[in-house]
Amino acid sequence: MIIRRVSGHSLNELTEGTLVFACRVMPPKIGDFVIAKTAKREVIKKVTEIKEDKFYLAGKDAQHDAGWVDRKIIKGKVIWPRVK
Repeated sequence: MIIRRVSGHSLNELTEGTLVFACRVMPPKIGDFVIAKTAKREVIKKVTEIKEDKFYLAGKDAQHDAGWVDRKIIKGKVIWPRVK
């Protein structure tokens, strides 16, 4: 299990302001929120499409999408708090 403290406010409306997230290393499905390590930092994004070992990670709006990423950068699926 991975525990992360996050900063920022983009998920506040979905998580009621929770700043600590737990995630489990498990294969994500469409609709899951995941923690992924991008070139700059770790981010929490929603999986909206899956094609083979590629996942489309969407943000609050298109400007904040991570886009298509390899499975290897996904650290795990957010399991707490339950993201709506």
